[in-house]
Amino acid sequence: MSSHSRERYDDEILFEENMRRRRSISFKARLPDLGCRCLPHGLYPIVPTILSCMALWTTTVQDGCDYGRLTGEGSIEQITGSDVFPFLEVGLYSYRAPIFYASENDWILAFTVDCQEYPPEVIDLWWRVGKIMAVISSILAGSLCL
Repeated sequence: MSSHSRERYDDEILFEENMRRRRSISFKARLPDLGCRCLPHGLYPIVPTILSCMALWTTTVQDGCDYGRLTGEGSIEQITGSDVFPFLEVGLYSYRAPIFYASENDWILAFTVDCQEYPPEVIDLWWRVGKIMAVISSILAGSLCL
């Protein structure tokens, strides 16, 4: 081998070593070292489990009638039978009507009052499909947590 080709060969080897070193440094900089081989694939497989645990926890702490606020006289009258209430707190399974406090001259939700069931004429096919999908998603989230 001539000296010129030998230098070129040495340069290529040094370049490959530097690139290998850079890759290992950048990979180690991205993931924290846990000091054990418990997670050989890194932290990424844990992310879906953590997210599904959080989703399952949020479904268990709600009382079922606090997903959204419904306004509009026609919608409220269809659910409650009267148009007295300015709004309702609605959920997939039940709703909560506010109570008028004369001392404060305002409608306030009393969370000590139980949620009320929807009347049967409000529930249709798509409502039932939504309930089934909510149960299926809770089951999947719970199984993924395990």
